[in-house]
Amino acid sequence: MIRRPPRSTLSSSSAASDVYKRQGFEKGIEEAEVKSENQDRDGTVKSSIFNLISTVIGGGVLSLPYTCHRAGLIMSPIILAVVASMSAYSAMLLLSCARRVTKKKRGDSVNRSAESYEDVVLAAFGERAKFALTVMVLVLTYLAMIAYFILLADLLVPIMILIFKSSVGWVCSSSNKEKRAMVIMLCAALVVPPSLLKDISALRYTSLLSMLSISLLGIGVLIQSSTSDFGDKAPDWINAGTVQLIDDVKYMPSEISGVLESVSIMACAFMCHFNVLPLHRGLADPTRKRLKGMIYVTILSVWTFYAMISVFGYLEFRKTICDNLLKNYDHTKFSFILVGQLGLSGTLLLSMPLLT
Repeated sequence: MIRRPPRSTLSSSSAASDVYKRQGFEKGIEEAEVKSENQDRDGTVKSSIFNLISTVIGGGVLSLPYTCHRAGLIMSPIILAVVASMSAYSAMLLLSCARRVTKKKRGDSVNRSAESYEDVVLAAFGERAKFALTVMVLVLTYLAMIAYFILLADLLVPIMILIFKSSVGWVCSSSNKEKRAMVIMLCAALVVPPSLLKDISALRYTSLLSMLSISLLGIGVLIQSSTSDFGDKAPDWINAGTVQLIDDVKYMPSEISGVLESVSIMACAFMCHFNVLPLHRGLADPTRKRLKGMIYVTILSVWTFYAMISVFGYLEFRKTICDNLLKNYDHTKFSFILVGQLGLSGTLLLSMPLLT
């Protein structure tokens, strides 16, 4: 004789199932169903890494050498490594949540894994939390775009003056405000077309170009630091009688405030989480191994680049280092650092579509 389960057990089980159906989400590891989605996925691990690196690296890299002055040459990379580890762990945690939460769109025959940060928050906390997250991400990206435009004007106006001051009369006669407005409008016109693309994986070629552009800044800092014997002699344009540049290298922080200030600068140095799930959505065969490779290679590559900029930028200027590394260089004549400055401008310009 077959014994039926109690009615209360059946009713509670069906009620719980109805809750998930009403929200359009279901829990569970979706390895088999993810494979059935692969016909819509054409992204590769390499292209995803390019996109994530372009998302992570921004104007904040210019403040990292200052953290070596505040926290010390040894402690600063350690703090940076801790922040990088936390960012990698949280990104993997977000991906793990997305793979355990699925939804079914109207007209679809298969359940699809969560496609965005908002989908995960909706499944975990409800509609109000999703709305709050949407507002926070909107404010974050909007303010980042404003900062990028301001920084682009700071980077490109000195280069424009140096190149066109003798050939274009408008450059000499116009005010600095007019020059900045012209640069910002030109950059905005260049950003709009790639920002209209629907799939983030379509930006893989611009992301590769962005990586090549930011590498110019690293090469420029390394060359300038080596020409000064890594801080053992002052640059030619600094009056050694009025500015004492050479001093002992600070290896460890002298006060706790320097560590706290460095942590505040580095806290958002590896922020890319709002693009992790869209890249997961477009990645072909998104197994856990491939996702780990995507995240870990990205974070390790960015940490290596950050550490190089921090150490060599600090060694050249030491106690006179500014909170913006480029303020320490001479912009009245051509040098390779201006090429790096132009490369950073290209990186910011090509990274903007990833924020939209």
